[in-house]
Amino acid sequence: MYTKKTIFALVIAVMITFALVLSACQPSTVEAPVEEAVPAEEAAPAEEEAPEEEVTGPLTVAFSQAAMENEARVQIQLDLERAVTDQGWEFIWANAAGDPAKQLSDVEDLLAKKPDYLVLAPVESEPLATVPDKAEAAGVPLIVIDREIPGTPGKGAWIVLLTNDFREAGRVLFQDMVDTVEAETGEAKAKVVHITGQTGASPVIDEQAGIDDVIVNYPDIEIIATCDGRYAAEPSRKCMEDLLQRFPAGEIDVVFGDSDTISLGALEAIRTAGRDELLNWIWGRDGSVPWLEEMVEKQVASTYQTIIFYGDQVVDVVKTHQETGQPIDPPVSYATGEFFHNHDQAGIDRAKERIEELNALGLGCCFAR
Repeated sequence: MYTKKTIFALVIAVMITFALVLSACQPSTVEAPVEEAVPAEEAAPAEEEAPEEEVTGPLTVAFSQAAMENEARVQIQLDLERAVTDQGWEFIWANAAGDPAKQLSDVEDLLAKKPDYLVLAPVESEPLATVPDKAEAAGVPLIVIDREIPGTPGKGAWIVLLTNDFREAGRVLFQDMVDTVEAETGEAKAKVVHITGQTGASPVIDEQAGIDDVIVNYPDIEIIATCDGRYAAEPSRKCMEDLLQRFPAGEIDVVFGDSDTISLGALEAIRTAGRDELLNWIWGRDGSVPWLEEMVEKQVASTYQTIIFYGDQVVDVVKTHQETGQPIDPPVSYATGEFFHNHDQAGIDRAKERIEELNALGLGCCFAR
């Protein structure tokens, strides 16, 4: 028989036991122990907020232009600006106005603006020899167009040269001149006056090399005088005036010019002087509309058209370099030219067709470099 004390003690014990059991059934308020760290490479990737993407502006392409004295130079600049801005890139440029010293200063100023690429259309060759080193020091990739400069394309900052094979142009035109003389006179014998482009410009040097490739085989083809026409009509006209005074009728057989603009200037002087014996004995180079029109009328002879549009090529080079970071392959790219003549009806028909093509492109004038 339990006493009252015993019963009371049992009740207290039961209540304590019930409280302990109830406590064990409630959620714990104690902080859970930290799990052992897992190596980073084994841990599941945490869902973090993505870092903010770095904001960069458009590419900047800087262009150092040799000059803007004729339509060809204007078209080179406009075509390059069009191609660059069509990509949403920034285009800045400077005009050297035919002065190599100014062009070096232009290059330094453009590089100081920290462009992504520098495009150079050189005035002359040797005076611009330091440009690749300047670009290298500035860390700016260099693209040279149209004319060449000393150095090695594909080495250092100079990533590519885009130009024409002016040596081939000189070779084709001078050989055509020799062949025409021989076909008309029965022998490869002639006295030639040569009005050159700007002395020191790489096309002048290369075209002369092409002439030399041919003339060495024809001892009776003689260049009796040369004059620097500076790739412009007025200096060339003055050159021809002086040559006509120096050499009377019968002492000049052929006029050979380094560009259509040069030879058109010579044509003006010939017409003014009434030296009609030289009509259709004038060779040019570039394939401009005025020249082709005179050629169709058999006032002048043959020409060789070289490219003046470099914009799309420059954009392709920039994109390739951006993607790969590697030198451009090949580091020198020569455009394919076209020879025009009036020796037969097929040649005349092609010249007429080309006139229409050039007019449709808005290129009705001067292609001189």
